Amino acid sequence: MAAFSGGERFPHLEVSSIEELRNNAKNTNTKRSTIVWLGVFKSWAKERGFSEAAETYDAFDLDKILEKFYCEVRNKDGGEYEPDSLRVMIAALDRYLKDCGYQKSIIRVRKFCKSKEVLEGKAKRLREDGKGKIETKQSSKFNARGGRTPVDQRKSGR
Repeated sequence: MAAFSGGERFPHLEVSSIEELRNNAKNTNTKRSTIVWLGVFKSWAKERGFSEAAETYDAFDLDKILEKFYCEVRNKDGGEYEPDSLRVMIAALDRYLKDCGYQKSIIRVRKFCKSKEVLEGKAKRLREDGKGKIETKQSSKFNARGGRTPVDQRKSGR
């Protein structure tokens, strides 16, 4: 990126310099996660006879396909993914679609509410079956030894 080394206040940059800056802004682990989860989706789509290019579907069709994908997705040994992994998966697929110029978010747009309900239902069932973190409502501000939790101590200023 030699374009920044000159003394001009507003140098003319090549498109490649702009692309390089855009790519540098993306976290390496985020890129890797997107590639991995996209690969999982493409493998599933190919096996089921769907197009691997998720970005080519309209919202209605993609919602139906994602419902089925979320129900059927398993890790390589056939076991269920952790509920938190499912959350990472949908974020990665949403990121990929956004990068492809897809106009709707599979996380935030109501047209994808059915597939999202399936994913949330699956995550809930997995947690109930003992997979992943168990979501509990804290009924007491005291920990098992009777003392205040660190969060409560910070809130109260002690």
